[in-house]
Amino acid sequence: MKNLINKLFGDIGYCLIFIYGYIMLFMIMDIKPKEVSKPRQIAGFAFLSLVFLANILAIFFSKYDIYITYYTLFAQLPLFFTVLILSKYNSILQAVFGALSSIIMSIPHMFISTSIASLFGDSNIVYVILSFPIGALTLYLIKKLVCPSVHYMLKYSNKGLGIICASLFSLNFLSYLISHFHFSGDDFKNNFGITFVLSLARILIFISVIMQFERTRKQAQKDSEHQSTLMQIEAIKAQLSQTEKQAFATSVIRHDMKHNMAIIDGYAKSGECDKISELANKLTNEINSLTVEKYCENSNLNMVFSGCFSKAQEQNIRVFKDIEITEDINAETDDLSIVFANAIDNAINSTKNLDDKRIYVKAYTEDGKMFAEIRNTFMGDIIFKNDMPYTATPGHGYGTKSMVYIIEKYNGVATFAVENKMFVFKFCV
Repeated sequence: MKNLINKLFGDIGYCLIFIYGYIMLFMIMDIKPKEVSKPRQIAGFAFLSLVFLANILAIFFSKYDIYITYYTLFAQLPLFFTVLILSKYNSILQAVFGALSSIIMSIPHMFISTSIASLFGDSNIVYVILSFPIGALTLYLIKKLVCPSVHYMLKYSNKGLGIICASLFSLNFLSYLISHFHFSGDDFKNNFGITFVLSLARILIFISVIMQFERTRKQAQKDSEHQSTLMQIEAIKAQLSQTEKQAFATSVIRHDMKHNMAIIDGYAKSGECDKISELANKLTNEINSLTVEKYCENSNLNMVFSGCFSKAQEQNIRVFKDIEITEDINAETDDLSIVFANAIDNAINSTKNLDDKRIYVKAYTEDGKMFAEIRNTFMGDIIFKNDMPYTATPGHGYGTKSMVYIIEKYNGVATFAVENKMFVFKFCV
């Protein structure tokens, strides 16, 4: 009876390892079924159901050695196909990385639980009990410390991913040849040393990669903050330039006022009302041209819009504006300034050499959220990679990445598309 209970809990333990691995996969690869098409959602649900059922049947109704022999086929290989079906990061290389990452990040929880359970005579009951708190703590730490850097890497750079995958796969395969994924009993005890070294090597390689991308992510954040300062300086310069022009124009109007009043007096005495009206309209237009156009209630954003639209005007670009932004925004104004400045600047660069120079800027706030759309004419083909416009030109593309990084920082959504022969950038924060 005791052996039967221990076997039952051993089977439950393998079920927990399987489930834990897939939770890890969904976290690391940022898998959200709602972000993929309906057919892929249905295919993913059917595939996971089939894999889960196959593993349950294999664990509870086959011999232990048979399941372990085909463990890679039953439990690990389906991780790869799950990424291909359900993840937005679904290239072959990213799928391999996702499968290997979930396997490697399952090691600490599994190794700690197994090692402690071995102190109690390989008690599967102890292993199952320990799996819950240790697994929950590991998942929490990985979500906080590992996932942000992995998501940044998957979205913005696949550089070196092939070498990383090859290294991790080699160590994983070597571990399989030595231990055959036995996590209890004599096999585990006999191979504990080499299994521990290989497991530690896989974890260290993975962590070193993550640390590198974490440094890259923090540098991108610093660059974003630096760019925010530059944008503010440019906006202030544009505002000062505008103020100087207005001051000069005001002094000219003031200087000419006495002369204009004398002309109006002359027209009045001679009864030339049409000429009085014409001169009055001219003076009114001159005065109106001195008024700073107010695009929104937010003063900082207003400066950014003013600077960008002045730049577009210098390039003879027609800008169609529909802006209703209040002060009630959930995002920092400095961050939004970077997004708008980069987006409009990109639009200006795309249209300035065209015959048809048009930019449309629409932005409004509702219930503390901002919705914006910038569209512009363009020429040529736009290549998209990971749903973002891609360019191989050195030194380009950082502005777009900065925009998306800021929007996602506030759990917002950004999309890039080509609609009706116009490039369209939409975002919500």
